[in-house]
Amino acid sequence: MRPPVALALLLAQLLHVAGRPNPLIVVPGLGGSVLEAKLTDAPEFRDCQTTSSDWYTIFFSISQVVERFKCWEERFALTMAPDGDSHVVQSAPGVEIRPRDFGGVDGIEYSNSGSGDWIPMPYMKVMVEKLEQDAGLVRNTSLRAATYDFRKAGDWASTVAQFEALQGLVEETYEINEQLPVHLLSHSLGGAFTTAFLNLQVSEEWKEKYVASFINLSGPLLGTPITMAALLTGPVYDYVPQILPELLVPVLRTAPSMVWMSPQDSDVFPSDLPILTTNTANYSAKDLGAFLDDLDAPLMSAVWTDGGVEKLRAASSMSPGVPHFCAYANDTETGLTYQYAVDNLADAGSGKMLEVTMGDGTVTLGSLERCLSEEGGWAGDLVEHKVYAWGGGMDAHTGIVKYDPLLDDLVAYLNRTDVWRTQA
Repeated sequence: MRPPVALALLLAQLLHVAGRPNPLIVVPGLGGSVLEAKLTDAPEFRDCQTTSSDWYTIFFSISQVVERFKCWEERFALTMAPDGDSHVVQSAPGVEIRPRDFGGVDGIEYSNSGSGDWIPMPYMKVMVEKLEQDAGLVRNTSLRAATYDFRKAGDWASTVAQFEALQGLVEETYEINEQLPVHLLSHSLGGAFTTAFLNLQVSEEWKEKYVASFINLSGPLLGTPITMAALLTGPVYDYVPQILPELLVPVLRTAPSMVWMSPQDSDVFPSDLPILTTNTANYSAKDLGAFLDDLDAPLMSAVWTDGGVEKLRAASSMSPGVPHFCAYANDTETGLTYQYAVDNLADAGSGKMLEVTMGDGTVTLGSLERCLSEEGGWAGDLVEHKVYAWGGGMDAHTGIVKYDPLLDDLVAYLNRTDVWRTQA
């Protein structure tokens, strides 16, 4: 029998005092999970290795990309699954790819963990250390991560398998931490992923038992226009020669997650807002299917036609029905509409940003603010809401995970027991 709420709250508080805080699982963003590859009779390509009995870091490996880019591209891009398969996409023939250290934190601390690169690329290293030192969490026990193959997120069968893995990790973490409910902390795409998981994968009873709260950092809950632009010419960064992002376009055009993160037809991205224009066509959020067809990217069109990604997109814009902490930066100019002086999308070269709005440099404010929306049902679940001034820097979206004011607020939130669900 479940104890009364007052008793459960008291027990949770006592366990906090005794050094047993509620556990936390991190769900990283697009590109935030280190991915490892293993080769078995992969087709030959120039100087590419065709077999490898050991797992090696394929994303993100500076040495792989810089020294053997075409080889890396052939191994990392997804391909169409055969007719009749429940998956729309699969890894390249002879290539198996998995997330690094599922359940541990080695796959999120550095973006290039295990690569042997000469330059470390920290992602959540600062956050992990802060949560260990100031929130009393223990890595790989009460502080864990649900790394996942972010390329495939959006392919229905692949995503359901990822949801099942996350559900199992939550249940395991609950059991090894004195049956304390688990906080789910997400970043970027991880916010949409976690919201869809809570809406589609598990029951209300399951959430009441296993989930303390949902901590959503920089979540693009309605997608973001920069995704459509990135599918044409790659993401644009200050001080980075555009030839580098452009090299990634063929890979991006095979990732269902790029469809998931494209803007959703909504009051934020209405049908009369032309997010992307060419000499011959205008594409609003409601025209995403036509945009993918005109892009001449069959895999992307197949993902859209399959319909699973639309169910995920709808689920990721609605309240998951658990207490949550929502945080983001909102003072950076962020692309809203784009123009490309071409007749054919597939021939797009460089374009230009026509209109900007506020946001975090990657996600527009309207999409970030979905967690406040009464329309999506979020407002009734809101426990904490924090907005940070970044000073206009383009790194606001990714930099928030190591931002001291956010980390201090996060620790304060985790050390409270009156704002999120407690249950023994």
